[in-house]
Amino acid sequence: MHITDFVFMAVFLLMAGAVLRAGAHAVRRRWASARRILLRAILFALGYTAIVVATSLATPRRWIQIGEEQRFDDWAATVVKAERSGERYRVVVRVANHGRGRPQRAADAELILVTSDGRRLAAVTSPDQRSMRSLVQPGESFETAEDFEVPSGETIIGADLVHGAWPELFIIGDRGSLFFKRPLVRLP
Repeated sequence: MHITDFVFMAVFLLMAGAVLRAGAHAVRRRWASARRILLRAILFALGYTAIVVATSLATPRRWIQIGEEQRFDDWAATVVKAERSGERYRVVVRVANHGRGRPQRAADAELILVTSDGRRLAAVTSPDQRSMRSLVQPGESFETAEDFEVPSGETIIGADLVHGAWPELFIIGDRGSLFFKRPLVRLP
């Protein structure tokens, strides 16, 4: 965990406490103090969100090399190889569980190709391949291939490993933050 994760948790708890406190004031029909508490909480949340957005806009895109592991706690994925053949693009990904105690699954993980004009291309389903979303036992790893149909003349600038949206949207400097330039694996 990073310090920004703890900052987000503190902000979340403060916001939850403010809403509960405003609710308690409203139950006692102290409307003015309930409104004041909610207004302060909203201003605080807007200020925090402005910091998240400003950090995202000021941070340059990070480029990841093929073979560099991307970890999400104990679950990890590595783009091992990428090759283009005509209008087909195949990306081989190694998925691993570095945890010692329990199986891991990234139920929302997917690999997206990003074009030079910013379009995002999803993989074509491959029934003969193990999914990146499969359950991975402790210490286990496996490789799978993701296939993409890329129109001729389209330039691919990188691959984006997507994993989760909440609460990353509101964590300062996180790869999933609002307006953050997501890190991409540089493809040949």
